[in-house]
Amino acid sequence: MKRRLSLTLLILLVLLLACYASYEIFLRPFGYATLVYVSNAQEFNAPPERIKATFGIGRDSAPAESPWTARLKSLPLYDRIHEAVAISRSLQAQGSVDGEPRTAGDLFRASARFLRICSEAAKIFVALMESTGTPARVIWMCGHTTAEVFDPSTGWILVDPHGNMMARRDGKYLSVLEVIGQTDFEAISVTNSPGKDFARSGHLKQSDSVYRRNDCIVAIDPDDVFDFQSRLRNPVALLRSLAGEPAVARGMQFTGGTQPKLGNFGVGLYRRF
Repeated sequence: MKRRLSLTLLILLVLLLACYASYEIFLRPFGYATLVYVSNAQEFNAPPERIKATFGIGRDSAPAESPWTARLKSLPLYDRIHEAVAISRSLQAQGSVDGEPRTAGDLFRASARFLRICSEAAKIFVALMESTGTPARVIWMCGHTTAEVFDPSTGWILVDPHGNMMARRDGKYLSVLEVIGQTDFEAISVTNSPGKDFARSGHLKQSDSVYRRNDCIVAIDPDDVFDFQSRLRNPVALLRSLAGEPAVARGMQFTGGTQPKLGNFGVGLYRRF
């Protein structure tokens, strides 16, 4: 009887562990990412060199050159942002909803082979800005991906190339953290290009707006942005990640809101506690 009870309990434990693993892998985002948790908004929005020194999140490799780098470099920062958004939206317009993610090697190609989604627009835009020496980062949220650019005079500012939007309050451009869950800001269309426009469409006033209902904020290390999706299909990389290596992607998650801590599934799970 005791043996049967022990076996039953063991089977239940295995089933519970399997259910938990399935939940972490298939339902929660960034399960295999190696994340640093940052609960302080000032630390999350610190200058890029300080983030690199404190958390180890920042570019080590040289950013890709683009066909537009020289022209973008010649423009003032905010004109550069507008031009880079227009370029990224133009490249995205050639894509399809059932395409594949871009790699660093085909980043600036216009083709229906590639996905036409928010994360791809953010990656193209950030790469364009980085090619000019302008610090920028991709910000993943639950259900949406956007970008930020670092303005040395004000800090990180939200630039949403997919939604064609920036945000401003009292003349100051705002970061993602200053926009999430808020409505008291002015949404500004960045370009006049066709496609989604969160400022003109009234999306931000809706209760299910990606910015009003979102407190999942993850910045993936720029050296991993273009590879982590392919690594998620690599069994070796996944096993190494479970063993505690940063084999899929590194990044930092802002945990000052209500969103539970993500990532670090496997040996690194202790980091959540």
